[in-house]
Amino acid sequence: AVFLHGLLGCGRNWRSFSRKLAVEAAAKANRDVRVLLLDVRCHGDSAALFGFHPPHDMSAAARDVSSIIQHELQGQAPHLLVG
Repeated sequence: AVFLHGLLGCGRNWRSFSRKLAVEAAAKANRDVRVLLLDVRCHGDSAALFGFHPPHDMSAAARDVSSIIQHELQGQAPHLLVG
């Protein structure tokens, strides 16, 4: 499951909900459930990272999210995208 925060938020906003969802889904599926809490560029923990070159717009943020999902899920689509 991949969780995206709102315009003024950060990934931590989803921490409690995503943890509960992962525990319940894992119990039903009888396997581990992986959850990604993403911070869009210039939000949350991403603000401390280097390498985000302008423009800092929604198109660039969408490309970042796509790249992270591709990298973390090794080309697989997430089973669930929440935002």
